[in-house]
Amino acid sequence: MASRHSREGLTDAEPAGTEETWSEKDLRAYQVIGKSLLERIRSGEFRSSGKLPTERDLAEIYGVGRAVIRDALVMLEVKGAVQSRQGSGIYIMPQAYAQGVNVEASDGFATGELAVAQLNPQHLIDAHQWLDCQIARITATRHSEDDMAAMEKALQMLVNTSTDEEYEPRNHQFHRQIAQATHNFEFVFMSEQAWQRRQQSPALRNLSVLLYGDRFRSMVFADHQRTLDFLHRGDGDGAFYSMWHHYENLKTALTLSESLPAIQG
Repeated sequence: MASRHSREGLTDAEPAGTEETWSEKDLRAYQVIGKSLLERIRSGEFRSSGKLPTERDLAEIYGVGRAVIRDALVMLEVKGAVQSRQGSGIYIMPQAYAQGVNVEASDGFATGELAVAQLNPQHLIDAHQWLDCQIARITATRHSEDDMAAMEKALQMLVNTSTDEEYEPRNHQFHRQIAQATHNFEFVFMSEQAWQRRQQSPALRNLSVLLYGDRFRSMVFADHQRTLDFLHRGDGDGAFYSMWHHYENLKTALTLSESLPAIQG
């Protein structure tokens, strides 16, 4: 029987992937499927609903595992073509119809495509949470007395901040000192990359101004002091969960900040 999407490069002769397995075929399949979906979006196939079929339906249509479909959708979301909303569906974004959005099988997740306009603040906070929590856990067992003094000094400078313009760089410096105390350059580099992404996001710049305000400032300082206390005691698990709690508080603040006018610049 002929394949329904053999013209897209997926044939019945190739066994379908599964949720648990990841073959060499799958490495290309998500790109092929992403390109196919973009072509179908532009043809107007989904215009009436404004949404793509579910992951399960797409996996059945293309004859692959849901893991492959999920990666194809992530690639489209990175390019700003779709937006996945938990419990609601996969929505097609207006820019998906623009000819400037391309999904070639050879380009994958090219760094240059992670444009500022495509930053998802919730995803960024989730990723930064995971990274900073792991860094805090490692720092608890590796920091020196000098490192501890530098972290304490950075927090004191943050507490003494007198203008909202100073708040974000000083908050960044506090987190930088924790990363440097791992004595692992790669962790420092990854942390700096995450902060650069945060600084590119209008929503997270808006969040920074909100955190400096009376409602959240004392909460941030208390979170940071609690993390320092665990680091001082060499308690890696305590430092991890203290940092996790801090990011959960940031998510609450982010939800509020998204209802405020964006900070320009």
